[in-house]
Amino acid sequence: MNKVLLHLLKGILLLPVLLVLVVNGKVYYGPSCAEGSKGHWNTACVAQLRHLDEQLARGAGAEMQELYPEGAIFTYALYALAWADVLEQSPTRLDVQEDGQRALNLAIEFLLSEEARQPFSPELPLAYGAFYQGWSSYVLARKLQLQSVSNYDSTMLKIFQEKCKMIANAVTRNDRPYLSSYSYGTWPADNLLCLSALALHDQLFEPSYGAEINSWIEKIKAHLDPETGLIPHEYLAHEPGPARGSSQSLMLNFLPLIDPSFAKTQFTLYEHHFLDYRFGLAGIREYPKGLSGKGDIDSGPVLLGIGGAASVVGARAMLMNGDCSKHIAIRNSIEGFGVPIRWGKKKKYLGGKLAVADAFIAWANARSCQCAGMQPTTPWAFHLYSLLLIFSLSCLAYKI
Repeated sequence: MNKVLLHLLKGILLLPVLLVLVVNGKVYYGPSCAEGSKGHWNTACVAQLRHLDEQLARGAGAEMQELYPEGAIFTYALYALAWADVLEQSPTRLDVQEDGQRALNLAIEFLLSEEARQPFSPELPLAYGAFYQGWSSYVLARKLQLQSVSNYDSTMLKIFQEKCKMIANAVTRNDRPYLSSYSYGTWPADNLLCLSALALHDQLFEPSYGAEINSWIEKIKAHLDPETGLIPHEYLAHEPGPARGSSQSLMLNFLPLIDPSFAKTQFTLYEHHFLDYRFGLAGIREYPKGLSGKGDIDSGPVLLGIGGAASVVGARAMLMNGDCSKHIAIRNSIEGFGVPIRWGKKKKYLGGKLAVADAFIAWANARSCQCAGMQPTTPWAFHLYSLLLIFSLSCLAYKI
């Protein structure tokens, strides 16, 4: 075997060593936090959002739409919600405030467009379905929440109030626990966005939807996954399907706003069935413990049972349900394996090739500075596994 090939083989063996060393360092990552008038805001998240500014201007929304039916809406909505989280902490820098407001307006303009509605049917009991109405209504609510009453955009306010009436009327007429997203499918997570829009309405304005919210929640409680006691991933043929990590993580970002008591019960079950560890690092399973399955369009990649989407969104779910320790642990695993690159005022993950992934991660990290005072827990098991792998690969490279 010639020397060039030998050196190439050694280099290939050492690449995993470099990755493991990087991840071992990233488990102690802490975001850069700057002080605002209402808390600390994550400057690294803003760098990520500025990368997304550029990507969306280049057509990333349309590119994500080609990957799956909700790609564009997810990308714009999560981009907007991450900016809303940053702005809620009131950064003192004027450029951040201006960029955030501009981004929210851009996202809402898209979400209210015919292009955004096109994949959905206006003939559903809730016109255009629970996914479209839930995400667009909730983003509008977050925009209004950032404004003072005297500065409400009258057009946005009217659209939001009309959407809330549509949602409330549809669920009142519906004899099932969940509104459909498509003519062929019903996903409970989309319904949680609709409920969140109604809940935020009643926080911002004179309460109007308390009866509808309570009735809807009672229907949901009566149609849980019988195996786990959790809200199902899908509702099929008038029966709840099994719970899954990707949708559980998403729903637990919104359920505390709607029903804190129910959220606490669901979060305890979620941790029991879905929180897991691989080589000492925390992650969220896509399927409950004891079950396995493949990744799909909802889950993203599933590796050793740990879901990509479930873990990214799960990091934020941990924070929203008061568990900073696990938020930090999962966030820092993503920081290692996501191979982030930060240059100048921008930051991207996975080479910046998947805008929707960057949008999910930005949203997951937008409130991370709320946990800034807590130090990461040392993952001793992961360090020991890493040493064993490094030693084994180094010995193998030496013998070649």
